[in-house]
Order: sequence, then structure tokens, then C-alpha cells
Amino acid sequence: MASSNVDLFTAYVGEVVTMVTHMGEIVGRLKSNDASYVVVEKPRLFVSAGDQSGFLPGVSATGRQNPEEVRFHKFGIITIVETEQSIIDAWIQQTTGIVTP
Repeated sequence: MASSNVDLFTAYVGEVVTMVTHMGEIVGRLKSNDASYVVVEKPRLFVSAGDQSGFLPGVSATGRQNPEEVRFHKFGIITIVETEQSIIDAWIQQTTGIVTP
């Protein structure tokens, strides 16, 4: 079963993904994957309050802001899914300043 988990994550290496975790949804580019961990580049916690939503500048309210990459243990990841294009565009703008059309 562990090998199927590696395959699921490996399929997304290099892509901007949404990881659903116990602390919320994290958007970032999946950099690497092994049997126990994934490394995500420029991860941002997606937050929503009422009719407004956006990204925290990291993966926690009190952690270092704008981390270049973070290593996540797979035990804390519920699932990983493709990210909606409008969210990818917002992530690119938040992490690079580039506005996509």
C-alpha cells in the first residue's frame, strides 16, 4: 500500500497542488516525494472567512513567513488534488508578484 501512496504523489511532482490537511488546505508546487514525506515549494495556507478568501504568507499564522519550501509528513495529509486554475493564478501572484491573465 505504501508504494501506491508514492505513486499518487509522484504523479503531481512539478505541479501546483492542493493538499488537504488536518490544519486546512495548503497550495504549493510539489517538489519531491518519498515514502514518508513530500516537499512543497512556496506553500501557502488557503483561508476563508465569510465571502473573502486568500493565502496566509506561509503554512501557519505564527510560523516563518514566505518559506521557500516545507517538508510535510504524509501522515498529516488527508489527500492531494489538482488545484483550480483561478487558485493557481492567485498563488502565482502571491508568491511571485506576476499577474496572470
